[in-house]
Amino acid sequence: HAYTLLWLTAAYQAARLRPVVVFSDTLLFRFSLVWTAEIPRSKIAVVEPIKTMPEDKTILRAAFGDEPRLLLTFTEPLAVQGLFGIRKRVLQIALSVDEPEKLRVALC
Repeated sequence: HAYTLLWLTAAYQAARLRPVVVFSDTLLFRFSLVWTAEIPRSKIAVVEPIKTMPEDKTILRAAFGDEPRLLLTFTEPLAVQGLFGIRKRVLQIALSVDEPEKLRVALC
């Protein structure tokens, strides 16, 4: 359907234009139009590369058509904001970024 194609195009465009941003004390996590969170850097316990997505259903998968490259693990469950006001608490986020090593170094 045309609406589905329009939605997918908008979601892909938003993924390109709404990057993950690292500030001195916060990680601004934005995954397309779907998920957003301001994560205090003090709550990030581990940032590690992953080769394949773990089978754990509790991990928030933030990757379009790509396998996630980094796994962020938090010291406690954090809230992420979704579409239509949906909120979810997650302990880990698996994400795909253009330069995973550069982000990992910036967060460590």
